[in-house]
Amino acid sequence: MEAQPAWRFRLLHVLSLAVFCATALIIRSLFHRFRLRKFPRVGIDPGVFGLKLQAAKREFYEHGYELVSNGYKQVRSSFHTPLMASLGGP
Repeated sequence: MEAQPAWRFRLLHVLSLAVFCATALIIRSLFHRFRLRKFPRVGIDPGVFGLKLQAAKREFYEHGYELVSNGYKQVRSSFHTPLMASLGGP
């Protein structure tokens, strides 16, 4: 039985590490989106893999206060129920 060359052994380890890291990043990205799904998105959606991340950052940097204020007003008005009205809520 012939032993494998050292470069094949290293290549196998590098490829397996790359696959593991890519899988971990994809899973982390998906779980992050599911966790934040209860909050409404304001502004540009950067996408699953963050392809529009720079555009989203730029828009938030330029118009962040207005985006957050408008988003808060929408969420606050959507939680208006008769029970909250009887308690003196918005």
